Amino acid sequence: MNKSHFQFAWKVYIISTAFQFIYGQNFFSNNDILHLSLNKASSSHLSVNNEPHSEYFQQQVNYTISVTLNDQEHSLKGFETIEYINHSPDTLKYIYFHLWPNAYKNHSTCLAQQFLQLEKKDFYFSKPQERGYIDSLKFFVNNIPAKFLINKDTIDLGILYLNKPLPPQQSIIISTPFYVKIPDAKFSRLGHYKNAYYITQWYPKPAVYDRFGWHPMPYLHNGEFYSEFGNYDVSITLPENYVLAATGNRLADEKETNFLFERINLTKKIIEKNKDTIISNQFPESSHEYKTVRFVESNIHDFAWFADKRFLILNDEIEIFESKKRVKTWLYFTPANLNLWKDALEYINEATLFYSYYVGDYPYNNISAVDGATAAGGGMEYPTITLINQSSSPQQLEETIVHEVGHNWFYGILGTNERDYPAMDEGVNSFYEMRYLYKKYPHLKLSEMFGLKTNKKLMGLEKLPQRKYYEWAYLTLATHNADLPILQHSTKYTELNYGGIVYAKTALVMEYLKNYFGEDLFDEAMAFYFKSFRFKHPYPQDLKILLDYFGGGDNIPLIEQLILTNKKIDYQLVRIKKNQNNVYEITLKNKGAITAPVVIQALKNNTIISEIWKNNITDKETFSFPPLNVDYFRIDYNEITPDINRRNNTIRTSGIFKKVEPLQFNLIWKVDDFYRTQFHYSPVVGWNYNDGYLLGAALYNYGVFPKKIEGFIAPLYAFKSNTYAGSGDIYINLFPNKLFKILQLGIAGKTYSYWYSKNHLTQEINSLQYLKIEPYLNAQFKQKHPLKHQRHLLNIRTVWITNRNQLHPLLPSSHQSFNWINEYAYTFHHKNTITPYKTIIQLQHNDAFLKSMLTFSGKIYTTVKKYFEYRIFFGKFLYGNTLQKSPYAFRPSGYSNTQDYMMDDYYLGRFQGDNIYRQQFSETEGNMKTWTALGYSTNWMGAVNLYSPAIKGFRIFADLVVSDQKYLDAKTNTYKKILFDAGICLKLGESGGIYLPLLMSNVLKDNLQLNGFNQWYHIIRYSLNIKRINPRFEITQFIE
Repeated sequence: MNKSHFQFAWKVYIISTAFQFIYGQNFFSNNDILHLSLNKASSSHLSVNNEPHSEYFQQQVNYTISVTLNDQEHSLKGFETIEYINHSPDTLKYIYFHLWPNAYKNHSTCLAQQFLQLEKKDFYFSKPQERGYIDSLKFFVNNIPAKFLINKDTIDLGILYLNKPLPPQQSIIISTPFYVKIPDAKFSRLGHYKNAYYITQWYPKPAVYDRFGWHPMPYLHNGEFYSEFGNYDVSITLPENYVLAATGNRLADEKETNFLFERINLTKKIIEKNKDTIISNQFPESSHEYKTVRFVESNIHDFAWFADKRFLILNDEIEIFESKKRVKTWLYFTPANLNLWKDALEYINEATLFYSYYVGDYPYNNISAVDGATAAGGGMEYPTITLINQSSSPQQLEETIVHEVGHNWFYGILGTNERDYPAMDEGVNSFYEMRYLYKKYPHLKLSEMFGLKTNKKLMGLEKLPQRKYYEWAYLTLATHNADLPILQHSTKYTELNYGGIVYAKTALVMEYLKNYFGEDLFDEAMAFYFKSFRFKHPYPQDLKILLDYFGGGDNIPLIEQLILTNKKIDYQLVRIKKNQNNVYEITLKNKGAITAPVVIQALKNNTIISEIWKNNITDKETFSFPPLNVDYFRIDYNEITPDINRRNNTIRTSGIFKKVEPLQFNLIWKVDDFYRTQFHYSPVVGWNYNDGYLLGAALYNYGVFPKKIEGFIAPLYAFKSNTYAGSGDIYINLFPNKLFKILQLGIAGKTYSYWYSKNHLTQEINSLQYLKIEPYLNAQFKQKHPLKHQRHLLNIRTVWITNRNQLHPLLPSSHQSFNWINEYAYTFHHKNTITPYKTIIQLQHNDAFLKSMLTFSGKIYTTVKKYFEYRIFFGKFLYGNTLQKSPYAFRPSGYSNTQDYMMDDYYLGRFQGDNIYRQQFSETEGNMKTWTALGYSTNWMGAVNLYSPAIKGFRIFADLVVSDQKYLDAKTNTYKKILFDAGICLKLGESGGIYLPLLMSNVLKDNLQLNGFNQWYHIIRYSLNIKRINPRFEITQFIE
């Protein structure tokens, strides 16, 4: 399986990092049950004897299948016959079966539950006709009806009870008809897009029984498969104008052979004329005549086929180096992707030859790549054939084809348990894919892999070598304290961890071991591994022991720390001294948790002069280099070690600050350069009524990867108030190993004008400023189970504000009592896919008051993109007298431009009375959209805010506020305790909204008229949610 979901997530992370750093300023009531059910169902080792066998054995399962495609109903009708040979030492009384099309049947399957874990809503809101299933099963064993039960909790698993026990070294014949309703391809691997069919995991299939027992596993989107080897004989019947691609060798009659070669010749003709419009990409009508095409193959463990009337075809033949075997290569692609695929024979040919040379000879006669449109990432592998989904560039297409072709070795021939040990195929295969690209394109840039040109400046991406892709993928997780170990069950990983650890870190570890062992020795080990376990089921222990043996022994502790833990490698050059004999004495410190081999190199003019490998350094070690004329020493100059901090890897032989890298200043932003001390700068333009236009610059050091100290400073000049303004934020990042994912200690500040007036008679200007200083602590607690998407955050701050009270002429002196406020906020965020919600508990206090607040808010999705939104608020004062509490009173209508006592929000005209400025508010506390002077409470307040799903972009809102206050309703001459309003709004996501109340309490109407709100447009209010954000803290929450 290709990592396109991860590629997308990582690209989004890079882009969002840049923009945030520059401009930053249930459904399931018990997810424990969900998590547990997925793990139990997908990693069951059910042994007949309850203990694993010490000797290796392997069952054989041979299939004969006939199937007919109905492309009107999008269904399959088939019959299969299975020869099951029991090579185990056990007598079997039953056989587990996989019925994987049933995974698409309803919301109770493990697949449906995993979609929600992965925050995918499409299947949950799918229509019945878009889903799929398998039924019409009627099992026979040796021609006698047999009992077959489908698991009621996991309907894509079943048990066939044998009429008679199956002794060791004996075989039985199992047969059954079956019917498959093909789901929509937008969900996962099996499916159809109109009349394009992607038929995978489609037939009843026995689970693996090996020395560890039975391995029944439900179908999952993230988490692949484990199947028995055998021989396949499959006959497929479908309308005769379909082009059919499938696993194995095609046994075609003359008519089918001519049909294929006519399509091949047509494809070549189109390419020669450089036109891609000769064949439409529209689906032609299906023929009324049918054909049956037969495919056979030996020593495989799955069978997939793909049918599309639009397919163009290219083919070729290559010769494997050692065996001299001739292998036919095939491409099947749609006319829409002709220009992308026309050169792809080169990719599939060279990939097959590369893996044959470095791993072992390809044993089959055919290998195919098929252009597809499923939701299975960038591609999905099957024996002798692979499906390639959308690619953005020829480089990405080649990378994907190479990766998927490579799975014929790591999954196809070496039949590892992908569900339990995904790194055994995805990770090891990614290493060879990385190696292929580096050998063929040693100067390839990372930006080219994303289809971006290298002759344009792309914030430094255009200079990054392609091999940085996997390193940065791993470092993104590791430096944010979000990485999991390599050898985990596939259901333990988030999508980002699946890409960054299973694919990327495993590839880096393999590359590291290759360089440590030496390339020849490493290749010898992997060739031996391939020859020893081809057409078998190797386990991680098998590969680990082999690598240790070929590496000279004593490598097991190193290998286990690299794959079984998330411990990090981090070496630092701490000291350099040149003695009287001109010998350099270098002190190396191990700051990481792994004692790993590391290379230190001496360089002159960026050329390696000498190097030393060091091992077994647990703390510090000082060692000598012979007399050399060098500029600097560096740990791992060629960057072959998965070191998480290359910023401490260099020390110069001269200069005052030998460990400080040269300064680099970049306009806007640039991706991280570990060998430069980077600062970025950008112009800043702003405006508010009191300051007028503001112009200045921001200086910051944010990068993709966190630094120990980060922050920004943005001094500005205000032209209207004729004074200086600006803001800044400096913080320390800490990533503890336990309890906390991230801790931050920081101090932020800002200063702007909060009052401006001009005497038109004297032309005297009165401009007043506030200065806010805010030391703070941010903490995110570590998640035990990242897939639960539960975030626990703690934010503590002290806000000091000077000049605000004494300089504002409208506030009485009794309100001048504060200049500091402490705030403690705990946030619990549960990102349920259908019903995400957030709980915030806040305490604010100074020597005058103690104020408590609880906010519970969330969404309830009604479609994939539409949702109801709700917010519930309750607050109560716990300390202070009425006079002391009044500046901090609960506000039913949120905070207007005069009520933001923490100076947190951005107001266009703070303390200005004109309508356009006082119509701005902050959506907090009561959050009623109608402004009112009523209901300020120094005791308690509760509120409910509701929002409908969007209709043409607009939403209906409704608010209700209740407090200890009473209001006289003049129409009824009664007192009311409830305020309410409703209307329409245009919400701007999390950034704010525009609100027009249409319905409201009588007392609210009266109060508006009393305060001069006489026109309908006077009651329109808007919010701008522009607060200080901490980019690193926000990004760290996203990375999991």
